[in-house]
Amino acid sequence: MHKRFSEEFKKSAVIRVQNGESQLSVASSLGISYKTLNRWVIQAKGQMPPENVSLSEENARLRKVLKEREAEIAFLKKAAAYFAKMP
Repeated sequence: MHKRFSEEFKKSAVIRVQNGESQLSVASSLGISYKTLNRWVIQAKGQMPPENVSLSEENARLRKVLKEREAEIAFLKKAAAYFAKMP
């Protein structure tokens, strides 16, 4: 069974972490798990999708990001090869 926390509660916990408190101490003082708080912090940074995003949507987003990174890597390899040939 999952507990439901209000958005205000989540935001206040994340703000405490962003203000320098350790995640362990914040989680302990609020009576929540470190894992839960860590997920909220990651979501606040925009590195993790909200819980209402489907797996297929997230998979599609990650595939797009992967293609972009692969294209960047290919470009950098070509540039490195070009500059390596210069006298």
